[in-house]
Parts: sequence; C-alpha cells; structure tokens
Amino acid sequence: MTIGRNELVQHARPRSSRLMVLMTDGEANEPGDAATAKAAVITEANLAQAAQLTVLTLGLGAGAHTS
Repeated sequence: MTIGRNELVQHARPRSSRLMVLMTDGEANEPGDAATAKAAVITEANLAQAAQLTVLTLGLGAGAHTS
C-alpha cells in the first residue's frame, strides 16, 4: 500500500480520481508478528485516507477474511 499510495500522491494527474485496488486474503502478516502487521495496515489505510485516496479492497481465496 505504501508504494501505491506514494505513486498516486506523487504522479496522479491533477483533478483526477485517485483509486487504489487492493487484492488481499485479509491476513496481515508483514512486517513482524500479526499485531505489528495489523497496526501497519491500519496506519497505511489512515495515510491513504488523509491523501484522499479511494481504496477498493478485493478479498481473494477460500479462506479470505470478510471482516
């Protein structure tokens, strides 16, 4: 998410919609343990919101978390 957010913030055309498509199984597993990874994901989501990015999340896989 960090790379995608930075690309959109730095290179999006002026006045264009900024949309990030995130494909995930819903398991936060990097960096570190699950608690650290979940905190990192939440921080990045908040940064995307602050940058006025729309994030479309697609859950993939039979074991994908839906919450």
